[in-house]
Amino acid sequence: MNGSCRILVLHASALHLGYLGCYGNDDVVTSNLDRLADGGIVFDQHVADAPRIGQSPLPPAWLESEKARHLDLRSQRWDRRLAKKIVSQLDAWLRRDEPLCWIDLPSLAPPWHVSADVLADNFPDAEDGDALFPWLDPPTGPADVDETACLRLQITYAAAIADFDARIGQIIDHLNDRDALNGMTVIVTANAGLALGEHGYIGEHRAWLHEEIVHVPLLVRLPGGTEAGLRIAALTQPADLLATIGETAGLPLAVEGQSVLPLIREEAELIREMACSRLIIGDSEELAARTPDWHLVVPITTPRDDPPRLPQLFVKPDDRWEVNDVRQQHLELADELEARLREATRSA
Repeated sequence: MNGSCRILVLHASALHLGYLGCYGNDDVVTSNLDRLADGGIVFDQHVADAPRIGQSPLPPAWLESEKARHLDLRSQRWDRRLAKKIVSQLDAWLRRDEPLCWIDLPSLAPPWHVSADVLADNFPDAEDGDALFPWLDPPTGPADVDETACLRLQITYAAAIADFDARIGQIIDHLNDRDALNGMTVIVTANAGLALGEHGYIGEHRAWLHEEIVHVPLLVRLPGGTEAGLRIAALTQPADLLATIGETAGLPLAVEGQSVLPLIREEAELIREMACSRLIIGDSEELAARTPDWHLVVPITTPRDDPPRLPQLFVKPDDRWEVNDVRQQHLELADELEARLREATRSA
């Protein structure tokens, strides 16, 4: 990123990192996001700070700036017509002197609206009475589902991701056809992941800050594909991305993050030692701390009718989907992390 290039941000809520090829999934076809990753930089430890589905991390001060264009599509459905609307807006942006175009894309949370051809590819035998069929509108809340229902849920979300990937491909192809792609920075990211039954619930039900919620994608393609293939293992957060964009585009900073440019230039190995998250959903609130080696989840308030929920500690990166709570084996470490977490969130 530099001050002379344009920046396009494609932001989506509920984008589950575990369903993207560039983050290790071999089953879901995300060829367009993968080629963006191959030609760009993948941030492997990007951690959401406030992962509320449907919210935009775009700073309000940027909305009033003549240097930024905002396209809010959060209330719309993904389909081919929407992708055409996006490229039309991008053409208008390219004709103006605005360094930043930020697009809040439709959420990837259910209910899902997936094109018929993509559903057919993922559920080829759906008309057979004994075959799996799509589950487009699963309920939000506790997920006491059997293996078949879980598989339906996962395949349906995979289809939604494949559809999403196809629309991203339309946007990237259009920019390439306009000879505009190589002159801009393209960023794909999310402010929140999505619970799909990994810890017993679906959707935005409780403020449980597990991996599927807080670990989110960040792909950055620099002009001309500079630094293509680079993977950054350092911890980063949305505030860091905003600080980088604000600095580069000459926008009001008003964020507490650190620029990621020293990581890209290999001038620094890290810009933060710990990533902190906080989430409030109704009367459920939790804090979380992520270091390169650990993830600590700390309940603050629990709904009255819920069973008690204690702090939990997970080994990273070994326990990717947080199956084994090892807090009892590392009480001193957990207490130290919790003290640091509470201090950091108190001063934020």
